[in-house]
Amino acid sequence: MTRYEILLATDGTACARRAEIAAMKITRSYNIRMAAIYVAVARKDSEREELVARGEEVLERVLKTGAGMGVDIQKLMVGVSMQRMPKMGVRAEIIAQAILDAAEKYGVHTIVMGGEEKKEKYLGKALPQNIEELKRQFVSEIYREKWFDLFDKIKEEYSAQGETIPPSAQEKELENFAIKFTYDTNRIEGSTLTFRETSLLLEKSITPNAKPMRDVKEAEAHRSVFYEVLDCKKDLSLDLILYFHKKLFENTKKDIAGMIRQHQVTIAGSRFTPPFPAEIYPLLMDFFRWYRKNKDKMHALELAALVHLKFVTIHPFADGNGRISRLMMNFVLNKHGFPMFNIAYEKRAGYYSALERSQIKKDEMIFLQWFFKRYLNENTKYLKEESLI
Repeated sequence: MTRYEILLATDGTACARRAEIAAMKITRSYNIRMAAIYVAVARKDSEREELVARGEEVLERVLKTGAGMGVDIQKLMVGVSMQRMPKMGVRAEIIAQAILDAAEKYGVHTIVMGGEEKKEKYLGKALPQNIEELKRQFVSEIYREKWFDLFDKIKEEYSAQGETIPPSAQEKELENFAIKFTYDTNRIEGSTLTFRETSLLLEKSITPNAKPMRDVKEAEAHRSVFYEVLDCKKDLSLDLILYFHKKLFENTKKDIAGMIRQHQVTIAGSRFTPPFPAEIYPLLMDFFRWYRKNKDKMHALELAALVHLKFVTIHPFADGNGRISRLMMNFVLNKHGFPMFNIAYEKRAGYYSALERSQIKKDEMIFLQWFFKRYLNENTKYLKEESLI
């Protein structure tokens, strides 16, 4: 089987064309072999033929351009139907995997792709031993980029719709979110209040009968802290987080409110063991250094998800780690103008699983993929149908 030093992945766009020319120049300069791949992902079988035909046109144009530059190029066409696959969030992953499978098959050592900037992935002249890890990294890079385009469209439409909603209606919408968020985040942590009881308590100050007063006070405290988080002009810091934790628990668990734990804890039903007490402070310092370094570089959705994952993994408090990390998550989303995110109690199983698998395997991408999919699913109302393909 012929081996190719360079694999060009193209979709025919203007950005991809710049990458095509760059790949051809490299191929000609070093007198090496090059292949071009087009991955046609159809939403249903009836569209596949049309997309494959377009891919053939793109590849023929690439070959013609290459011939004009004195470069012989092999074309690779891959057609995939998503008819029996989820509609959202998988297209980019399928394309990335097809490209990497071709790279492995043909012994490619450099992949060139088009985007806002030309993207290259050097694999080495000989197929590396850690090819699976390189595949995972490359998939995650592309996966994140494709998600972010959708998230930015959500932000744009969310902002546009916000300008048309009267202030009183916005206030009511935020109140509804605060109640639902308070119910779910506390219920996940063991609160016995129902959604109706939470609503009556927070909207009309009607205290439910025969329910623990601790659950009542923590619901009231959470709603109060939530609004304080949204109004906060400061950025995330250890002092701020300790303050929010103290406000959450000062009326129910004074002995731990606003205090870093000094004892080892376990998480019921989880295989993950939180750090030892002596590790917590250094880990928190590392966390806030990471946050300061990345808060203006990383996409807000990735930042929010990782703030949640990293903080809850450190597990610095005796109780309330999940609630605080979810408040921090929404602090980031709100600060950057994105719709906030509520993790529903009814869908907690997937949430628990994604957290635990990320923590056990030390693989952030597991939680990120879960987070991205859930966030997108919760905000499809801000996207046009064609954006989901």
